[in-house]
Amino acid sequence: MIKLSSGAQVLWKKLRAACGLECFPLSRNSQRMPDHERLMLRILVDHMPEDIFTLDTDGRFTMVNTAWLVEHGYASDKGIIGRTVFDVFDAETAAHAAAENKSIMETGLGRYNQSREVPRPGGGNRSILINKVPMRDAQGRVLGIIGIIRDVTELKSALDNLRQERNLLRSIIDSSPDAIHVKDRAGRYVIMNKATMRLRNVASHADVVGKTAYDFFPETSAAAIEAEDRAIMNTDRPLLECQRKSREPNDPDRWVSMSKLPLHDGEGAVAGLVTINRDITNLKNVIEEARSLNAQLEDRVRIRTLELQEANKELEAFSYSVSHDLRAPLRSISGFGNFLLKDNYGQLDAAGKGRLNRILAASERMGKLIDDLLKLARISRQSISYRKVDLHALAAEVVAALRDASPERLVEVILERDLTVEADAGLMRVVLENLLGNAWKFTAKRPDARIELGAAVVDGRREFFVRDNGAGFDMVYAGKLFAPFQRMHSQHQFEGTGIGLATVKRIIERHLGRIWIDSAVNQGTTVSFTISAAGPVQTAAEAT
Repeated sequence: MIKLSSGAQVLWKKLRAACGLECFPLSRNSQRMPDHERLMLRILVDHMPEDIFTLDTDGRFTMVNTAWLVEHGYASDKGIIGRTVFDVFDAETAAHAAAENKSIMETGLGRYNQSREVPRPGGGNRSILINKVPMRDAQGRVLGIIGIIRDVTELKSALDNLRQERNLLRSIIDSSPDAIHVKDRAGRYVIMNKATMRLRNVASHADVVGKTAYDFFPETSAAAIEAEDRAIMNTDRPLLECQRKSREPNDPDRWVSMSKLPLHDGEGAVAGLVTINRDITNLKNVIEEARSLNAQLEDRVRIRTLELQEANKELEAFSYSVSHDLRAPLRSISGFGNFLLKDNYGQLDAAGKGRLNRILAASERMGKLIDDLLKLARISRQSISYRKVDLHALAAEVVAALRDASPERLVEVILERDLTVEADAGLMRVVLENLLGNAWKFTAKRPDARIELGAAVVDGRREFFVRDNGAGFDMVYAGKLFAPFQRMHSQHQFEGTGIGLATVKRIIERHLGRIWIDSAVNQGTTVSFTISAAGPVQTAAEAT
């Protein structure tokens, strides 16, 4: 048995307390340390992850463990035992350590959890926590120092990263225009961003932490907030985008969209909640303004509808007047003119006969004009029934009628096939009757008359056209063509009332399409139009 000196007993106790070796107690009466206990002690110390060393009263190393040797770049303790800190460290570090060690041995007071940055032998620094305590004998005399150094580099790095993440999160929260705060399970504020602090006239975050809703709101409001928070945390169900008037005493007229979400700890238990209040006052005002404008618009539409109904009634009355009241005197003029033509034509001289013929021709034109005006009025009131319409088939019927009326004319007519649209069949017949009729009329003086109905694809939509090589006109006057009674040629050149194109334009517009003309004198005319319901054009591949 090896006798255990009082200093060794103190060292043993210090190591047990510092390194957690209480599981290997020494008997108070034991004066010798058996070899196996000494070996066990050394094995335990060498396997500690901390750097452990002992110094005697002269500041000389008496023991260093394996971790200390590895960290300081030594292969064994033979070059360390008996040497001082001045033999191991640089002058500045050694001087600081020697002064500290001397103070510990003189005062008997240890140094605990001292944080330092020290260089590594291989380069770089490490963060350490140093604990130094005096070793005493049985009489309490200081025999030296035991030191334990814990490497906290990774822990410090993790804490620094955590601090950076926390600061970044706090910066993001503080930069948000939304009012955000976090409470713990007991309803105490943990975090409050700057937007919330401004609303509550709080200058420092320290004035917030630990307080509750009762510190910022009237008792009734605070109780309601607390009950709502408790219900969310107890049920673990969030409250999302609840629109309400703000509860903030300093801003009661503000509207907010509020969300409250439970926060969970690492085990998934509810540890608190976060509240986000987004100011939607402007949005609310815009919505209210839009609602007010909609109400005004509805009133205007109602008034406009009544006005249109009255206009339609007046138009119907006008149509009735034209159809009955104006036709009566016109029939009289035409009737008496025909009597003169039949019974008294021989009694008239040449001038009288010419005047009578002009009266009869004028009354006939007046009748046609009345018919066209009534047709235009009916088209404006007629409801539209959409269905598939084959423009090729309709055009073929119109052209057949034109050929029957003028069998002496030889006109080349080209009608493209597969011209199907969604439209009103009756109204589309009127369109083709007018457009093909005009083309037939204005090519009357050409021996090589040619008329074409077709379509071109522009921007994915079909534009229909009726093209002729007839008289044409100067495009300077094109803007007048679609107005009633407007004509590009005299009655002597080409007969007509000037209502046809106005009727076509009205029909196309009622189909939400548009119509335009391109022409040149003696080079023909092309009338193009679109039908909104025609839809996009399919390619041959898509159709199959």
